[in-house]
Amino acid sequence: MSAFMAARKKQKLASSSVGYDKFRFLSAEASDNYMEFLCKDLVEERGIDLSSAKDAPLLSAVKARGWGELIRPPAHAIGPLVREFYANLKERHENFRVLVRGKMVPFDSRTINDVYHVPDIENDEYTEFLSKNLDYVEVIGMLVRALATEVVNNPRLDFMHFYREWCNFVTAALMPSSHVSVLTKERAALVFALITGKSINVGRVIQDSILNSVQSATVRELPHPSLITSLCERAGVSWVKDEAILEPQNTILGVQRPVVSEGQDMPLKGPSPSRSASAPPIHTPLPAHLNLHERVTLIEQSMRNQRRQFDAFCQRVDNYMAYFMEFNSSLVQMFVVCGLNIGPNAVQFPQTPTLPSYPPDDEENDDH
Repeated sequence: MSAFMAARKKQKLASSSVGYDKFRFLSAEASDNYMEFLCKDLVEERGIDLSSAKDAPLLSAVKARGWGELIRPPAHAIGPLVREFYANLKERHENFRVLVRGKMVPFDSRTINDVYHVPDIENDEYTEFLSKNLDYVEVIGMLVRALATEVVNNPRLDFMHFYREWCNFVTAALMPSSHVSVLTKERAALVFALITGKSINVGRVIQDSILNSVQSATVRELPHPSLITSLCERAGVSWVKDEAILEPQNTILGVQRPVVSEGQDMPLKGPSPSRSASAPPIHTPLPAHLNLHERVTLIEQSMRNQRRQFDAFCQRVDNYMAYFMEFNSSLVQMFVVCGLNIGPNAVQFPQTPTLPSYPPDDEENDDH
């Protein structure tokens, strides 16, 4: 590293260490986290459309557990406040408490259970199930068998609709995510516990969801904004009126299912789930209190993110091209072997596809 570059790096570190807002952030690193999180999506919790789900098995099961607050439309969220919470949380927390604007905000399981008015179960069966360290295939197999058992016991249920109901509920209330179609091991285990009636500590599930969102190598999205705003409000955190307010998103409509009469055949394929079951991620407007340096930094980070996405796309294209080239080569070898062993001339076999040749660019033609 040249002396000039070393001096520039030292100057940058020195300026960042004194230039951050000490009231809002624990450290300069937390301030940098906030700038990074401005580009991340806030994935809000969603309630259930009770008018379309009054006869759904999911609704009766959720009410039987005393989880009525989880299916109600959530309150509004304050975007900058939530991002400050996560920015400081990524640096550290003290017994599940995070410093936000001079107040310690708890997000432990007991506090979360108190917010949602659900029982605080110390030794729940879901946590015990996770402690068995089952692999993904085992969990999926257990989930499929549990779903099949429910459908066999109740012929009026449609397998895929029943499965989507629970997945939509999990990704809307307990583990909010914009990728509702991705079934991770944790979601599969949670759906299995819900279907089989295992006891679940809701607060612990949400507490772990909040922690896991910032402990991964790459923070993709920030869940539970409505809950975090409520936790901050309970702790006495204040905010100004012009801060970005996120209104609740659409409720879950994916619990709708066809009603099948006795003796009527079950449809081979149910209607596709509503688009609102996978609500688009939320992009909050840029907070008004950002200074020029913060705005320029945000633009630079956005450009770097776009560059990384473009590089990843190019790498994916290269991988596909390499695969098809190898595939073509394998086909040629297979046809040659068949021709030598069976008798016909290999020329009579179908020819493998070749990569198209592209004409030279217009700029190159102009140069000539």
